Amino acid sequence: MSRACTCSRHPKTRRKWGYSVDVLFVTLLDLLSLKKATRSQALLNRLLKPGFETRLKLLVNRYSPDDVITLEDVRDALRLEVYQSLRNDYASVIQSINAGDPVRESSPFARDVRQLAKKLIKAQEQDGVKAKAAKKGSFLWRAISELVPHSS
Repeated sequence: MSRACTCSRHPKTRRKWGYSVDVLFVTLLDLLSLKKATRSQALLNRLLKPGFETRLKLLVNRYSPDDVITLEDVRDALRLEVYQSLRNDYASVIQSINAGDPVRESSPFARDVRQLAKKLIKAQEQDGVKAKAAKKGSFLWRAISELVPHSS
């Protein structure tokens, strides 16, 4: 018998979801991940207010154009447009993790992360939300700077 996480039913959790501008909904291009994503999406639709699905931004991690499952398959299965994909650049990412250094700026993964950050900041600005990432002290700025060297 399957049960939903009781913490997701808590009023405080629901209220905090309401504060978010966008929610990055992350999946991989494999059947198990897509099955879990479908279940998670159904849970979110039950728990949250109508119209919340417009704030879901589908992010496909470890994307490779050679995968059997395509971005179109993911779009059709989840009925969401793919907001961004992050290429499967395992060699660069694992080297970065093991060395404790940022991912090489020239790596495909780093370029995808920069593109994602720009999209998110632009979306916030378009929604009238002040983009705090422009300030060096913000969390988003620090997270992006640690992952991808920022060129000023």
